[in-house]
Amino acid sequence: MSHSQFPHPLKTDQDLIAAAKTEAQRLRRLAVQEFGSTLLDDLGDMWRGGNALWERTRLHSEQSLTRRAQRLQARWQAHQKQRARNQNAS
Repeated sequence: MSHSQFPHPLKTDQDLIAAAKTEAQRLRRLAVQEFGSTLLDDLGDMWRGGNALWERTRLHSEQSLTRRAQRLQARWQAHQKQRARNQNAS
């Protein structure tokens, strides 16, 4: 901020130092607000991404379990048929 941007003329070095401190505090608050806003946006994106991954994993697990159960049931039925044939052949 230049001298001409201050709302009142600066009379002493003390005025200049006080104005610089005030401006530094304002800029710090602004930076913290922007950082917090960006951080919240990033955390929101991370949460949505993690949630999507969780849903895909859950869906994949359910489909995988369904396929495994179907294969197991088919093997059990084939085993029962083979067992019945062996008993009839005896």
